[in-house]
Amino acid sequence: MPASERPTSLAKSRRLECPRCGHELEGSAQAAEARREEQGVCSECGLTVDWGKLREDACAPRWFVEARIARWGLLRRALTTFLMCGRPFRFWSSIELALPISRRGIIAFVVMVAAVLHLAGVTRRVADGWSGYVDAVQANASIGSERVIADVTLVAMAPLSRLSGAWIFRAIEANDRSQLDVVVFLKTAKEFVRVAAQPMRDKFVINVGTSRMPSYAWISPQLVPLLDGASPATTITAIALPPLAPFALHLLPTSLRRARIQTRHFVRISLYSCALWVPIFTLALILPFGPVDYDFFSIQLFNTPHRFNPQSLNPHMVLLITSGVLTALWMTAAARNYLRLPHAIGVGLATTLVTLLGLMVVRSL
Repeated sequence: MPASERPTSLAKSRRLECPRCGHELEGSAQAAEARREEQGVCSECGLTVDWGKLREDACAPRWFVEARIARWGLLRRALTTFLMCGRPFRFWSSIELALPISRRGIIAFVVMVAAVLHLAGVTRRVADGWSGYVDAVQANASIGSERVIADVTLVAMAPLSRLSGAWIFRAIEANDRSQLDVVVFLKTAKEFVRVAAQPMRDKFVINVGTSRMPSYAWISPQLVPLLDGASPATTITAIALPPLAPFALHLLPTSLRRARIQTRHFVRISLYSCALWVPIFTLALILPFGPVDYDFFSIQLFNTPHRFNPQSLNPHMVLLITSGVLTALWMTAAARNYLRLPHAIGVGLATTLVTLLGLMVVRSL
């Protein structure tokens, strides 16, 4: 085993129980060991258990963000864990059921996913305005560079905002040309922080004057929405599907028994499914959405019926189908390699479809 994946000891002692449902197995283990049996089956959930491994401490690969090792490498492990989510079958086969949840590791992973989503939004904004940035610099290298820097700075702080950083900078700069550059920059940075704190707000009133002569200006949106033309119902459904699908496992016969699958397993699968938001959000940034006047239930795969031209594909339906396929694949991997449930493919498809149906019902209320 490579050093990067060498397991790390996590717990010194724990109660001998089924790692999937939590049923007490001490008596069964003693009886099996008396008969010199190396493996047994949980009488409640049917999980095949290796008695020797069950008595050992739970292990985690060193790349896993929940591994209990030095804190200094937490962000690096969060990034590695995020990249490993791109190979769901290998990812879930590396995680043991008996591994306790680490809140610190989970928080670091969610922060990493949020950072990647933020970077994707910033990249799209910069790509949309790239030609304008080049033209501004070529027209006037000094003034153009300052405005480009202001615009990119606000985009980096709040990619969801429709306000222009260059416009805010020009409004503050033009009001009193006698102000020092550092004063202009500080006032601009202050307004940028206000915009970043409320990125979805369309209008702001900013102070463009001085302490002696206050003056105010309205700032209106100058940019198109980041997901221009996307149907809110479809976008919310595509984003909500991955983290909600694991909880549909409660409907499985194994979860309906007296000893249910432990809640921490649902929580772990749901939290790591947030990694699917990155490809879904990236696809939403790329798809050519157009203005729509229909709701979620009237979406069709093709904009023009009976024509199978790829250009006629409905981007809203493409986004929804992509989210469903990724979620089904993720749930199949988790059911097969982590929960070790039978009929994993059926479990993945069933949980995805049930969750999608539930979201449609909620949307109709």
